[in-house]
Formats: sequence, C-alpha cells, structure tokens
Amino acid sequence: MSARRLLLLDLALLASLVVASRAALVIHEVGGHALPAAACGETNVRLSLSLFGGGRVDWDGAVSSPVVALGGIALNLLTGGLAWAFARGRIVPLVFGVGSVGQAFFYLGNGTFWQAGDPAGLWPQWLWPLFVPPFAAVAYFAARAWLRFLGRHAAVDTWRRRIGWSGATMGAAAAAYLGLWWLSWNPRAEATLADLRVQEEMREEQARRSEPAVPVTRADVASRMPLPWAMIALLAGGAAASLAALVRAAPPVEPAELSARACVLLAGVAGLLLGAIALLL
Repeated sequence: MSARRLLLLDLALLASLVVASRAALVIHEVGGHALPAAACGETNVRLSLSLFGGGRVDWDGAVSSPVVALGGIALNLLTGGLAWAFARGRIVPLVFGVGSVGQAFFYLGNGTFWQAGDPAGLWPQWLWPLFVPPFAAVAYFAARAWLRFLGRHAAVDTWRRRIGWSGATMGAAAAAYLGLWWLSWNPRAEATLADLRVQEEMREEQARRSEPAVPVTRADVASRMPLPWAMIALLAGGAAASLAALVRAAPPVEPAELSARACVLLAGVAGLLLGAIALLL
C-alpha cells in the first residue's frame, strides 16, 4: 500500500468514526431519552452533546421509567444490529453497526458495575460480568468483518500483516479520534461513570453527616471506589477476542479502488456533523 493510499484510507476511517459515532449518539440521546421523556410528560427537556464523546438529557421532573433509562441502549442495539447486518462491506454502516452494538454492551457492563448512568439501579451490581461474553463476541465478529474490508486494500495473507495493517489503518484512526475526544472533553455534556459514582457517594455522605455545613470532598469517599474491574475485564475480553480473529481469520482478497473524492466527501460530511453539534454546545 502506498503512502498516499494509506493516508486516504486513514482519513476515510477517521471520518467514518466521526459520522458513525455522532449518528449513534443522536439516536441514543434524542431517540432513546429525550423523546421518551417528553412522551412521559416532561416539558423542559434539555439536550447536551459533545463533539467526540457522549451527551446527556436533563429534565426538571423525576421520570424513572425503564423505557427512558434504557431507551438509548435499546435503540443503539436495534439500529446497530440492522446496520451491521446490511453493511455488505461498506465501512460507514459497518463502523456504525459495530460501534453501536459494542458500545451498548460496554455501557451495560460498566454502568452496572458502577451503578451509574443508564443502568443505575435497574439490577444488582454483581451482574456486570454477564456483559463481558457478548462484548467479546461483538469484538470477534467485528474483527472478522473488518478484515473483509481491509483485504480489499492491503495484503492480509499472514497474521502479522493482518495485525500490522489493522494497526496502521483502523488503529491509527481510532487513536486520532480518541485524541480529539480528549482534547475536546466537555464536562457539561459528559462524565465518566466512575465520576458519576463518586458524585453519588458524595451526596450520600453529605446527607449522613451531622454537620451539613462541612462540605464533602472527593477524598472523603475515595476509599469506597474500587478499581474499574468491569472496564478492565470488558476491554481485555474484547482485545483478546479481536486479536484471535485477526490471527485466525484469512479473508479472501478482493482488491478495490479507493476514491480520493469519496474520502474527501466523507471527511466533509464528518466536518458538517461536528459543526452542527458545535452549535449546540
């Protein structure tokens, strides 16, 4: 693969990550939370989205319906599964499908562990390991689907080449995306599940104190926070499964042209989406 072809492919993959993740975010927050909350009678529904990360929906009432809580995850599973099934090797629906389904299981497992976010309080914390196998399965089959796409643009006849080209393409695009996410982190629109758990512990500790005027700090509840075992297990399981797929799978080679115009157009669409979200910040 020439340097120009690799650069175009990385640009297309980064743009695909932007388009797919932003579409999944809007589906999750608007279709899964905002609209159900409004349907339950909430009138002051407020939406906050981040450029590259997550978002949140707030309202003044106390809607506690499981439909509102899990609507976003359910929609991500549904739309992601459909997109994955009909991707047919097209990278944007493939990334959207894989990302939506994988993120849904990751959110379920990590949110259950921390008892924060959408799964908070819906079932016991000890159920979080149930979500590790489906997340690993998604990673395995996602890697196999990815190889069918990669085989059209690079030599994938050995496991070393499959791993190497995956790192130089999707790995590089994902690293760039995560870097942009870190640089544009918006605490008004998103927070880690661990932070949400810390904030809940601080509220509970403040309520228990006999001297309410003395504020609770993060240090006061730090000892109650365990290591992020769910995130570690989910990421380790997903990495092992995807690595196994890259080592074992040898997809047929189907060379395909890589259109510079199509790559630039996709990047333009990604830029327009980011611009639209920036207007909401």
